[in-house]
Amino acid sequence: MTTLSLPEQQALAKRLAAPFPPKEIKCRPGLVKGNRALALFYCDSRMVQDRLDDVLGIGNWSDQYEYLPDGSVACRLSIRLGDEWIVKSDVGGPSEQPDGGDRLKAAVSDALKRTAVKWGIGRYLYGLGKVWADYDPQRKWFTQPPRVPNVAEPEDHGPASGAPAQQSPPAQQQAAPSAANGRPAGPQLDPLMQQRLDGARKMIPMAKDQLTLEKQAGWVMAQKFPQPYYDELSKLIVDRESALRTAAGGIPA
Repeated sequence: MTTLSLPEQQALAKRLAAPFPPKEIKCRPGLVKGNRALALFYCDSRMVQDRLDDVLGIGNWSDQYEYLPDGSVACRLSIRLGDEWIVKSDVGGPSEQPDGGDRLKAAVSDALKRTAVKWGIGRYLYGLGKVWADYDPQRKWFTQPPRVPNVAEPEDHGPASGAPAQQSPPAQQQAAPSAANGRPAGPQLDPLMQQRLDGARKMIPMAKDQLTLEKQAGWVMAQKFPQPYYDELSKLIVDRESALRTAAGGIPA
């Protein structure tokens, strides 16, 4: 059996994880405070597929999907290393779009992107730091495209000179009905994700200082909760930040 040497594996991993040209990066609003919003940068599924084709070749990777009862989708992304196929997997969640087909397509796309991160593709986007930009809460749109922070890039990918990201248009969503406990209703979560959600609901209001709250906000963004739960946790974060500022003698946000 032919296997890749450690230096060959490291070189392959570096090519998979290489930053994308900034002009291709997409963004959407995360935490919103008045007319400012936190920009969340991401790559789409087409960019993932192109990266796999470019680095590995069209015959050296494959993807399989399993449709789960709660509307989420599990992806198994296989890559051939020498004569051996290595598989990594993750689960993507549906969108809040009214059409069932659109929700399913969003779950498939999300599953592929999340699994690709385990292979290093787009992983650097989680560490770009916080970028706040002017935001129109009525249109749910950035007034100016947020600029992607500078990152070190290989020569064959060109410079990353803080170029603006592409804005993702607001998804067509139906208002989520309120659950009996007053929280927004959303898609059913798998047990692990539900445990994380319940933990966040308890821990965010207990944050003792701004640094702890910022760490919790970063963790929430990384989980990719379905939108109703993400909005709920974002409100908890904003409310806790306001409470911390008031306790410190500052002006509430």
